[in-house]
Amino acid sequence: MSKYLISILSLLLSLSIQAQLKFQTLFESNSESSVSCFRIPSLTTSNSGVLLAAIDERVNSCKDLRDNQDINIVMKRSLDNGKTWSVSKKNS
Repeated sequence: MSKYLISILSLLLSLSIQAQLKFQTLFESNSESSVSCFRIPSLTTSNSGVLLAAIDERVNSCKDLRDNQDINIVMKRSLDNGKTWSVSKKNS
């Protein structure tokens, strides 16, 4: 195969995958009055297929730990491949 054909096939595959993506906002500081911002998101899948989303919840400000002592880690989980998510749970 020529490199142009491979490039075209790669582009078509990429566009097909992008068309299937669905974006969701899981953590939003505007909806929680006591939270300044959320930072450092992570997403992983457990061995049993559960999706876990975790993020830093910055309460007083969006600054790092040196200047903001109120930082929590909050998580949500999905049992159905991200269609629905649990309510946020703080890890203590």
